[in-house]
Amino acid sequence: MLPPRPLGALKLRTREWRELTSAAPKPYLTPVQLDLTEDPATPASAIRLGLRIGSEALVEHLRAMGELAVAHVSFNLRPGDRPVDEVLQELAETTLPHFPAPTAESTAAH
Repeated sequence: MLPPRPLGALKLRTREWRELTSAAPKPYLTPVQLDLTEDPATPASAIRLGLRIGSEALVEHLRAMGELAVAHVSFNLRPGDRPVDEVLQELAETTLPHFPAPTAESTAAH
């Protein structure tokens, strides 16, 4: 396995995106090939176009992406070592609760 990709390249891309869309700001979206491991403690390792990672490290990785102004992440779950329905269930239980959808009140505060 390759070491996980540093987020420096993503930092550069999000900065360029903000500059390109400064007249009419638009959210930054990035796709990620996700191979979610059964062991939640698995650290991130790079795979083609994404990560092989446990749910605990995924939460931290997504938080770091959010700090770089990534607004949306789409996961491609195929190919992967686990059934898609199992991965979706785990994401719903272990990852999504850390990233609640914005409410009208929270967006008005910004």
